Amino acid sequence: MALGEIGDPGAVEPLIAAFRDEEAHVPVGAALALSKIGPPAVASLIAALKDRDAEVRSNVAMTLAMIGAPAVAPLIAALKDADPWVQGGAAQALGDTGDPRAVEPLIAALKDTMWIVRGEAAGALGKIKDPRAVEPLIAAVNDGNTDALWALWKIKDPRAVEPLIGALKDADWQVRSRAASALGDIKDARAVEPLIAALKDTHWIVRSDAVKALGAMGAPAVAPLIAALKDADPWVRRGAAQALGNAGDPRAVEPLIAALKDEDVRRGAFDALKQTYGFFIETGKPGSEEVLIQLLYADGDRDMAEVFLNCGNPTLAAAGRKWAETRGFQIASMPEGGGPHWGSRR
Repeated sequence: MALGEIGDPGAVEPLIAAFRDEEAHVPVGAALALSKIGPPAVASLIAALKDRDAEVRSNVAMTLAMIGAPAVAPLIAALKDADPWVQGGAAQALGDTGDPRAVEPLIAALKDTMWIVRGEAAGALGKIKDPRAVEPLIAAVNDGNTDALWALWKIKDPRAVEPLIGALKDADWQVRSRAASALGDIKDARAVEPLIAALKDTHWIVRSDAVKALGAMGAPAVAPLIAALKDADPWVRRGAAQALGNAGDPRAVEPLIAALKDEDVRRGAFDALKQTYGFFIETGKPGSEEVLIQLLYADGDRDMAEVFLNCGNPTLAAAGRKWAETRGFQIASMPEGGGPHWGSRR
């Protein structure tokens, strides 16, 4: 750090060597110091992208990104280096800079003969999130570049939906999983039916990601999510419970209450209810009081107890008052109500 404050270019090579130090804080300090030295360090850092140690290359790329704009032009030139590690590291650093000047050169790098360069270029374009990259990334997906899926996920452009839907049928479960997650983030109605189909995937992680994605899709996903409460895998069932709780749909109330009998799902159902218990109060489903009281005693807090006290349901009000008294809390009655009210959504 002192060398960085002095700013002498003569410290560049020793600081780059410090990237090999086994103490984690030393490489971080070296990166900060080199970023303060700035442009005089760029040429040596780009040369260090040839290092065979992945940790060193990663630290070099991070440092170049910290230097920022002065490093962009040399990094773009390094995309054409003869060494694929230099090319890949340059792509990584350009992505971290977020500089739009890098978009077209990175698009060109998507067609490089080396997989590492293609993958890092795709990842960098995902970080920059420039719409110009969408069509080239779609083409890269069609050419088998699975890193391009990650990039399309980050950009969240509607044009990415169809190739991501197609990737749900890829032979690699990891690709299918990534595609499902991406579709959940984009939240396009075209993805609903393919994601429902993915609930029958042979790999539980893909089904789990499909459940999470469907949780973002609203009403059309409620029925298949209810069905997923009976999935063979407990993580899928738990995810379905959480998704249904967040959906805020009256159809989910009884299935979620029933799901609490499943010990593997119980935690997920409680997590969902804790986020949305106000909705269940407003739905006012007879018999749901017991579940809400269980939730209060399992994971409740003072605010929840106060909501119960003022929701207009005598059973919940008594439970809220008792919970507070046994824990030494003071909770207030609100004559004019406020907050969720029992049965207001019926």
